[in-house]
Amino acid sequence: NVRSLYRTGHLTTVISSLERYQLDITAIQETRWPGQGNLKTDDNWTYFYSGGLAHQGGVGFVVSDKLLPNVKRFEAINDRICYLELKCKWYNLVIINGYAPTEDKSEEIKNEFYERLDAVYDQLSNSKVKILIGDFNFKIGQEPLFSPTIGKNNLHMNSNDNGTRLINFAMTRNMVLSSTTFPHKNIHKQTRVSPDGRTKNQIDHVVVDGRIKRCIMDVRSMRGSSGISDHFIVKTKIRFRLSIKWKERKHLPKR
Repeated sequence: NVRSLYRTGHLTTVISSLERYQLDITAIQETRWPGQGNLKTDDNWTYFYSGGLAHQGGVGFVVSDKLLPNVKRFEAINDRICYLELKCKWYNLVIINGYAPTEDKSEEIKNEFYERLDAVYDQLSNSKVKILIGDFNFKIGQEPLFSPTIGKNNLHMNSNDNGTRLINFAMTRNMVLSSTTFPHKNIHKQTRVSPDGRTKNQIDHVVVDGRIKRCIMDVRSMRGSSGISDHFIVKTKIRFRLSIKWKERKHLPKR
């Protein structure tokens, strides 16, 4: 969550943080950038954005030129949801970027967001591997009831209303919250610091298709730079492992 890109030089500041941590694809939220489209920067990056009519909300992706040829499609849904489709060797990978309403929003606003998220997810082909990432403004607890969808390495003990909504979304689609499965110090689980500087929460998460849960090598927050924001960068390492069963020769029995 970059809080705003509608300020002079802020996009350059965000890109410098991405270069520092060697991030190839980054999902950003609360860009406050109206309209939809893409923008090529002067330093080997492309910014795909999805916003509304006003300078509120807004989501997007920042992609390095190294992976730009693999971008097959960018779909801007609204100022809270967009997705990027990448062409891989054996299948296509879809990264869905979401910016959920905060906990104090009305039930109507929350229901509208998750209904739209359901529609976007379900219209994608099952043959495509999906990753859901972004600022969902929810806290995930350690309730045994939600295992194995959630792990035991969470910052919080109890889930809030937004957290329960996303857990139900993941459970019905065989997804796993990878951001709760890796053991780290609490400072590397925290993703946002409140304005008082004392309260720290874990509200930015990574939810992956259960088929590739073993391909996620690590998820942790990077505290060194946050792009002039109260959120930390959440870095995910992915290593795809391909099946080798197709190499096995089938020997026919002798008569």
